[in-house]
Amino acid sequence: MPNEAEEILLPYNPNNSELLDTIDSMIRNKRDISEILEVTNKKILMDNFGLSSGDIKIAENIWRKLSERRLNRGNKNP
Repeated sequence: MPNEAEEILLPYNPNNSELLDTIDSMIRNKRDISEILEVTNKKILMDNFGLSSGDIKIAENIWRKLSERRLNRGNKNP
């Protein structure tokens, strides 16, 4: 959620020094979350932790399902 963006914690890695500024700029410029995830997933998950493209795709699919579920909770009638 956009209002939760400033609460995001990034794993420490000296290679991430510019990442926070990049994310901040993307959010302020109202870039789509999929673009932001593409940048962060490549830098954090692939470059820093060595996850494969397939592993990242699995993580993205899980995130998408959880996000959709969370957003749909408010749409149900009591």
